[in-house]
Amino acid sequence: MQAAPQNRPEEYDLVCPITLRVFRDPVTAADGHTYERQAIVRWIKEHGTSPLTRQPLNIDDLMPDYDVKDIIDRRPSLTASIDVHDESMANRNQRITPVNNKVLITKLNTCHVLHEGLCCRRRCCILIMILSAIVLLSCALTAGLFMTITSSMQPTYSSSLNASNPKYCRLSKKCSVPDFYFEAIPINVSTNGSYSIVIKSRIDTYAYIYKENFNLSKPKQNLLRNDGDSSEEHKSHLKVFLRSGHKYILVVTTKKPRETGMFTVTGSGVGSVIFV
Repeated sequence: MQAAPQNRPEEYDLVCPITLRVFRDPVTAADGHTYERQAIVRWIKEHGTSPLTRQPLNIDDLMPDYDVKDIIDRRPSLTASIDVHDESMANRNQRITPVNNKVLITKLNTCHVLHEGLCCRRRCCILIMILSAIVLLSCALTAGLFMTITSSMQPTYSSSLNASNPKYCRLSKKCSVPDFYFEAIPINVSTNGSYSIVIKSRIDTYAYIYKENFNLSKPKQNLLRNDGDSSEEHKSHLKVFLRSGHKYILVVTTKKPRETGMFTVTGSGVGSVIFV
């Protein structure tokens, strides 16, 4: 039985690296390689790059390869093989190792899969970055909105000083008979830190804050801070460091004896001010 003839190396230069078939209409692209015209035109339309080097290609840059065409025309056996055994030649060429660094279709497919996989990973990374940015922005907006709502919802306490309130001799005012209406308001806080207590009224008020308890007969005892001269008229402003878990007493009174009127207390700071 006669052995099958060996393929001559120069035959591989006459095979398109895309179709793996002998050229019919060979053209040379800008990457320096020769392709079947229909195959490379379709490839450029779909990918825009060289199937071998991945450099950008343009259909208008394709040039006819007359040298390869002349070699094929002078070897009718190749042309006959295309017409009679087209499919068998394609199957046979798939088992041939390429010459002059040309790549088989299997390798092209592998490179294409790897390229697509890399593009997919890049798209996933970009998507993750965008989602992360959206989450961070949402958190920042939520935190800002929470702070705005918290600041706009400062706890307040409203009451009035009138004849039904008890009277005492307020601090720094000498008197033999208690003649100043006052109200003692228990407060505590949620967090250790600095707090601001503001009393607003149509009358001039004085404010004192005591720790644990208030003894009206000894107004200096347990006193933490007092303020009766705010920069704004009819307003007292106390700035004091308070601790969570401790009881404090806010005493609101007046500048003049037997003065009456409505007042409002607002508390703010690092935590919540609770009027008990």
